[in-house]
Amino acid sequence: VTRITDVVKRMRTLASSSEEEIGENLVNLSTVVRDACRIAGLRVRYRADLHIHDDTTVLVVGSPKRLGQVVLNLVINAADALTGQAEPLPRIDVSVSSEDGFGVVSVRDNGPGIPKEKHASIFTPFVTSKSNSGGTGLGLAVSRTIAEEHAGTLSLTPNSNLGAWFKLRIPLP
Repeated sequence: VTRITDVVKRMRTLASSSEEEIGENLVNLSTVVRDACRIAGLRVRYRADLHIHDDTTVLVVGSPKRLGQVVLNLVINAADALTGQAEPLPRIDVSVSSEDGFGVVSVRDNGPGIPKEKHASIFTPFVTSKSNSGGTGLGLAVSRTIAEEHAGTLSLTPNSNLGAWFKLRIPLP
């Protein structure tokens, strides 16, 4: 019952934030990343070293709140994946760049990664690897929907190294 209550509360929160208009405002992706990482603060601080790489200013059209929700989810997922890891030293890298007409936010960790058999279903609602710790399986599904609302994409990038690497791509104006 407690878990169902938590799922319903999260779904209500996500639904209420989806009412925000995307609009025509330019959003600085560096600001979105820094704000999301600040909110993730304590959740990340004792689990991993967080490194932000945002030397370039990248502006996209969108909702800073909704895009921040995506970045926050990715950073928290990375921190959760690194819980208890000692070797290699837990690390999360969040970078902002532009490539091929898109503003890109990359979130990469050096944790255990996502098993290849789960790659195809990772964005499916209610699919989670965190069911024992309260995961609902909604975070990545909702995050992908937000990316699509911005005419962008959210993808898991194949990675030969340890860890997971997600890319949020939003078209440049």
